[in-house]
Amino acid sequence: MGGNLALSVWVLHETDSFALSSALFGCQWLLPLIWPAGIAHFTTGRRPAAVAAGSEWAGAVLSLALLGSVAFRCVPLVLVLVTVRGFCDALTRTAASLVFKLGGAPAEEVERNISRLEFWRIVGTSAAGVLFSLVGERTATAAFLVAAGAVLAATGGVYARAASLTDRPVAGPAGGTAGMAALRASLRAQPLARMWLWQLGLVAAFQGLHNAIRIAYPQQQLGEGVAGVGVVSAVSTVGVLCGGWLASREQVVRRLKPVPGPVLVAVVGGVACGAVLLPLAVPSYALYFVFMVLFETVFMAFNLRVVTATEQGHATSLLGFRSTLLGGSTLAGLAVTSLLLTWLSAAWSTAAVIVVIAALSWLLARPRTPTENE
Repeated sequence: MGGNLALSVWVLHETDSFALSSALFGCQWLLPLIWPAGIAHFTTGRRPAAVAAGSEWAGAVLSLALLGSVAFRCVPLVLVLVTVRGFCDALTRTAASLVFKLGGAPAEEVERNISRLEFWRIVGTSAAGVLFSLVGERTATAAFLVAAGAVLAATGGVYARAASLTDRPVAGPAGGTAGMAALRASLRAQPLARMWLWQLGLVAAFQGLHNAIRIAYPQQQLGEGVAGVGVVSAVSTVGVLCGGWLASREQVVRRLKPVPGPVLVAVVGGVACGAVLLPLAVPSYALYFVFMVLFETVFMAFNLRVVTATEQGHATSLLGFRSTLLGGSTLAGLAVTSLLLTWLSAAWSTAAVIVVIAALSWLLARPRTPTENE
């Protein structure tokens, strides 16, 4: 995260284009979006921990390549390399989930391990963002890229060590099909996992909403200017960390299980609406913090339900498709909210997007059987 923030600022300085600067973040989701079966292609028939190690090391090499691109001031190449590195990150996330999913451990242990994995992932990205906010103006972009490469190389070593302890490769897709055919077959065969995938994707749209309103909302609604943007960034970072910690607690996961997905989505959306509609700064920021805590908690809870509801024979296809869905939904939330902001205030734009998300959540809440789909 810190490396991408530094690169985004560098792109802005090089081009004076806010669009290109923002596009850099979108690039990291592009490859899984346009190649939904790509992650399954790289994981099938291979040991998942070895795949995770290789993708982390590839990310480290790409960080070094980004160093050269920055030195030669080649913005197009930077965007291309960030696109490929984003695919490597999605590949690592899927492979790491498969390590636990296919390890033969009891379901409760799988839940516990994946919750911890996602929490520490949040800690890492949040810490990088906080570090950039503290020293970004006084530190060269190259320093952040070197640090990112070092972290990726180190985590690759951790996964390589895990790979040496097991030699179980990922089985091919159920039914012997491949690519998009395997994905379609898995989606039809796993109605419960498919339903939670849709719910997870809808929650991801809140991330796009947040990215779209984080500047407009404190300025329009609260008249806080640049200082308000800084407060929103701070409370959202801390809120995500707190939400990740909550979702990694077993007792929290147990209490959330009986609650229907659409109810959780509606609660998250309602709190977001309340935060943006409040005209007073302190209570508004406090409620925005609660929104980010709930968003991250529900996001991780839904992600856990996807992983646990997916049968092993379909895990490669569905967990790979998860990256496509998350990237597409986040970009959709960002694009739709940004478009609405050209006509409406931040408050009304937020309300409109949340109504759509909540309605879709209710419509997609029932796990339909293959017969019903055909």
